[in-house]
Amino acid sequence: MIFDGDGLQLIASGIETENEALLAAGFGATVIGFDLFPSEHQISPSEVHDIVRRLPVGVHTMGVFRSEMPERVCDVANRIGLHAVELRGSFNPSQIAYIADRVRTVVRTIPLERLDLVTGLEVVDYVALPEEDDFDAWLGCVDWVREVGSRYRILARGLGPGPAPDVVRGLPVAGLMAGESVRTITGRLDSWQLFEFLKKSRDAYESPWLGD
Repeated sequence: MIFDGDGLQLIASGIETENEALLAAGFGATVIGFDLFPSEHQISPSEVHDIVRRLPVGVHTMGVFRSEMPERVCDVANRIGLHAVELRGSFNPSQIAYIADRVRTVVRTIPLERLDLVTGLEVVDYVALPEEDDFDAWLGCVDWVREVGSRYRILARGLGPGPAPDVVRGLPVAGLMAGESVRTITGRLDSWQLFEFLKKSRDAYESPWLGD
């Protein structure tokens, strides 16, 4: 099932605290993502549970898992009340189908060098391209994105305020995920960069033929 609401989905991922989640929601993020696997921004399921309960109505939540057992993905997601899961790393088709039967919304991230993995993923709701903050790197997959955009809902991962408007205007994406470029060198969320990312992405979607 796709996220509720019309228009472009704007995802603030790697959220670590309640303050970050509320800030992102206040700036207009439609989805708040939490790393539930070992990463620089990892957060525990119990912490996510507490944050989810305090978010405004209408803001969706997503847990990110990497190469995890499908039973645990479903258990954690449903126990803490997540709307969606993003699957990174190793998940075979039967595991993805198992999760899709038990979780409301499923996002599958595909490495740019393994676009062939998209075949057979009709059970997922969104296909996410990997983190990439260089718009030039997207040019090599423009034809692929335009071709699969008619079959899958595409999410562009890892973008900052610079390339985001170009991706919105140039590719048939259903949503964008903020990347490391909205964080400081110490890994903390940069509120201004996040605001710029969300605003520029939304402006490009609403006025696709106008400059920034």
